[in-house]
Amino acid sequence: VLAALFTASTIDLAIEKFANIEEILFMPVFMVQKLEVFLFCLMIATLRNRLDIINGYITKFLEEKDDIVSIFTLEYKDGIKTMNMIGRPSDSNMKIRDLALMYDSIGSLCSMINDNFNFQIFMTLVSTFCYIVITIWTSLYYYKTPEYNSDALISVIIWCVCTLVMVAAMCIVCERLLSMRNSTKILVNQLIMDYSLPKTMRVQAKAFMELIEAW
Repeated sequence: VLAALFTASTIDLAIEKFANIEEILFMPVFMVQKLEVFLFCLMIATLRNRLDIINGYITKFLEEKDDIVSIFTLEYKDGIKTMNMIGRPSDSNMKIRDLALMYDSIGSLCSMINDNFNFQIFMTLVSTFCYIVITIWTSLYYYKTPEYNSDALISVIIWCVCTLVMVAAMCIVCERLLSMRNSTKILVNQLIMDYSLPKTMRVQAKAFMELIEAW
């Protein structure tokens, strides 16, 4: 995405006959903003992958809880290594609590990312709205102008598309993280509703659910 935005910005400068000094100086600022968005998306995607690992552990446990297995059992199925990290149900099994602590760390990191990128997200949304309004106004202005020049209109459209791509990228990664969190909530709820599990494990699952509601 970052490479596509850089290419689009370069094309924008190339199609103009004369690139003024303001546009040349603004390019590094523009690329820094795009780099910040790229880092935000990368961090959120990393948190989603970590949450996916937790979901995989819970799913594996739900599939094999009725089998006699040891803790940290590795199996190979269709060439893919899977792990039963939770192990067999027992009153002394505290692995669900450990997964809850992992989730708490993910929630803390997500909160820190949100605090650090709040202003950047706000400015991205404001700039996107401004570019859309400017694009509509510029289109109407040049359409009514006798000396129609498409270069300026194309330039504004390119910058507008770049900001829209940034917003779309942030929305997609955040929505995927939210979807993964909902999957975690469903899996933990299955643990709570499974009355065949020991009481201590169900209590851990209830505490895990409260943690999910908090984050």
